[in-house]
Amino acid sequence: MQTGGQGLDDKTVMVTGASGFLGAALLPVLAAAGCEVVCLGRRPPADLPASRARHVRADLLDAASLTAALREARPDIVIHLAGVSLPPGDAAARRAMLELNVLGTETMLAASAASGAGSVVVAGSAAQYGPLAGGAQGLREEDACRPVGLYGISKAASGALALEFGRATGLTVTLAVPFNVIGPGQGEHLVPATFIKQLVAAPGTGPARIELGDVSAERDWIDVRDVARAIALLAARRQPGAFNICTGRPVAVARLLETLRHVSARPFQWILDPARLRPDQPSIQFGDPSRIAQVTGWRAEIKLAKTLADMLCAAGGLATGTERQGG
Repeated sequence: MQTGGQGLDDKTVMVTGASGFLGAALLPVLAAAGCEVVCLGRRPPADLPASRARHVRADLLDAASLTAALREARPDIVIHLAGVSLPPGDAAARRAMLELNVLGTETMLAASAASGAGSVVVAGSAAQYGPLAGGAQGLREEDACRPVGLYGISKAASGALALEFGRATGLTVTLAVPFNVIGPGQGEHLVPATFIKQLVAAPGTGPARIELGDVSAERDWIDVRDVARAIALLAARRQPGAFNICTGRPVAVARLLETLRHVSARPFQWILDPARLRPDQPSIQFGDPSRIAQVTGWRAEIKLAKTLADMLCAAGGLATGTERQGG
């Protein structure tokens, strides 16, 4: 497997959102690369690497404290993962999402420039693109953004802001755009973690029952560990512009479930729950990874069956022995 982070061994790398799903996968990659890691946030990550890693407390919306923290840490590279992804339930949550995802990104970029950081990697999301315009080709970085929902809107705004900030100031800004990130530690409200949660929690020993929404929706599922490796490579490369992190292959939810059935030691059935249907979401969305492959040599390496088996084991379920050991 290709490793990430070559060229970071003599660098100080600051990571925001290190306590999150993607951050937890990225920290071991950075630690293995030998760089000094500074995790910035309100609380330290649960599994902060013991060697050459430390936590700095700061608030992304407090420009003064954030700038002071960066000037003290003097990072060569900033990797900005922090943000809100949970669907907002009320007006206050909607405002908080916009403030952190958009204004928090602007504050981080300004503080990075003021502290003398050499480059910044900002995490975007495939949600910024919206639905596929049509045809057999995956979404490319230059495609127009047509986001659906407030989260997609906030990521489209923060991504555009980040790239424009780089053009206007000369700061090297890389926008990393992961597609549907899955893997051990994924939030249980997201597909396929919600399926695995139901499977593991089902009472009895017979076939479990999984309630779900649209099984025909097609997505570009990618393992969080592949995404972490891609972000480390982009950080080392310091190439401005946007880069999709994806497999380039759409997989329907129904096929994902069949793969889960193959790796699960417990059989299950699934039934449609109309309350889980999301008619506002694209029926098909997948990306084109050509640009990141050309610049860094990266490609997705972890198979879907391996990802689902690892998720099942992490959730306390049983996976078949073959897939638990497979690559």
